[in-house]
Amino acid sequence: MPFRRWIWATPLTTTLAAVLASCASSGGFSDLDRDREPKDSVPEVVAFPDDVEVVPDSSRSVGEYEGAELWLTRTEDDGVCLLVYPDDVDWVVGCSDIPPLTVRGPAGGFTVVSDGQDPPENATTISENVYGP
Repeated sequence: MPFRRWIWATPLTTTLAAVLASCASSGGFSDLDRDREPKDSVPEVVAFPDDVEVVPDSSRSVGEYEGAELWLTRTEDDGVCLLVYPDDVDWVVGCSDIPPLTVRGPAGGFTVVSDGQDPPENATTISENVYGP
């Protein structure tokens, strides 16, 4: 009998895991919903990771923090990338399919949350979805 319960529990556990994963997936990013402007193009020196396909023209400038400019972009996998760009040398980019995403570099650590997610404690608001040190 225990074997039979295990077989029954496995589909239930799999279904529960799928439901929880869908709740944890990105809910959207208000920062990316506005119309594109000329300032939304990322600098040409920036190269996104080879294993990430960025949606063309999806980048949006989301603000600046202590001289570092920040951009969000969508990925083909419904994820998001954050570019932290203090200059042509010290920039850093991070991408994730499931927020929150934290990117750390010489300009500090910045976190992206999807709409409805709680921001990090004691963080500085940069935009609707991006928080700084």
